[in-house]
Amino acid sequence: MAERKIGYTGLGNMGGGMAAHPVASGQDVVVYDLRAEVAQAPVDEGAAAAGSPRRGGGGREIIISSLPTPRSVEDAVMGENGIAARLDADAAGCDEQHRRQYAARRQTWLKEKVFACDFEPGFKLALAHKDLGLAAQLAASPGASNMIGSAFYQAQTLAMGKGLGDEDRHAAIKVAEEALGVEVKGAD
Repeated sequence: MAERKIGYTGLGNMGGGMAAHPVASGQDVVVYDLRAEVAQAPVDEGAAAAGSPRRGGGGREIIISSLPTPRSVEDAVMGENGIAARLDADAAGCDEQHRRQYAARRQTWLKEKVFACDFEPGFKLALAHKDLGLAAQLAASPGASNMIGSAFYQAQTLAMGKGLGDEDRHAAIKVAEEALGVEVKGAD
């Protein structure tokens, strides 16, 4: 595998796990998190530590951020020590081919998890609920309509109220199953 220059900003529940894989495979990885102690685990495994998002993004071919709020993304990218200050013209984002590959993997995953009623956590409902709430706020700020997102957020809120927050994000389907008196299953 060719070595890539990768920068990670935000090493919490999602970012830390994502950064671990290229570090373990020997890629050239630079990491940054507001909490230096969180960045220590990938540094111990071979990543380099950056003192700011700007330093983490400089000279990187691929820059990945996994941050909790729109404000933290804006600060990490456009702030005084933000990534944009040192972003190389050749830095990569996600292209259409990768999007299609992701969509195909997601369809397979839905069949294997949701339709098989397997709600062991992959990405916990509590985190998905937080993210969808942030997306709803972002959509509402310019007055955009978000009927489907709002409906799903309500279903997640009900599922959270039923104590399903530690299950997989698709456990919210249990709310619909209960309300309709049916069980969602794939074809055998």
